[in-house]
Amino acid sequence: MAPRTKPTALKLLQGDDRTHPGRINRAEAAPPVVTDLVPPIELDAEAQRVWDHFGPMLRRQRLLTEADRLSFAALCQSWSLYAEASATVRREGTLTVGVKGQPVRNPAALVAKDALQDYMRLATEFGLTPSSRARIVLPAADGDDLDAMLA
Repeated sequence: MAPRTKPTALKLLQGDDRTHPGRINRAEAAPPVVTDLVPPIELDAEAQRVWDHFGPMLRRQRLLTEADRLSFAALCQSWSLYAEASATVRREGTLTVGVKGQPVRNPAALVAKDALQDYMRLATEFGLTPSSRARIVLPAADGDDLDAMLA
C-alpha cells in the first residue's frame, strides 16, 4: 500500500518547500483555520480536555482547519475512550471470568487497545507523535502572528 499523501501544511512545516519544491501542491484546497476553539458539544469531559490541550497548538501551526474539526474531535474522543477502558482494566484486572468459569481477557482491554490505535493513527495525521513531529520545521515568528489575528 502506498503511503498517504501528506497535507501541504505539514509539508511546509517540515521544510519540503525548500528540499522538494516540486512536491508542494500549490493548488491544494485551503479551508480556513479554526477561529472558534469551542469543542463540539458531543465530546465528553475527557475529550474536551484533550481538545483544550491540543487545539490551540494545532491552530497556531495552521493544522486545525474548519475541515478538520470532526477528525480532531474523533482524536479527542478516541483518547477519552482509551482512558475510560484503561481505568476499567485497572479496576477489574486484565483477566476476567468467562461464561464457563475460565479466565479470559477483559473485553475492556480490547476496547482500550482499539481506541489507542485510533488515537495514534489520528495523532499522526495531526503531527502529534514524536516521529511525525520530528519532521516538522516551524517557520520563524514574524509580525503576522496568527494568534494576534485570531484574538
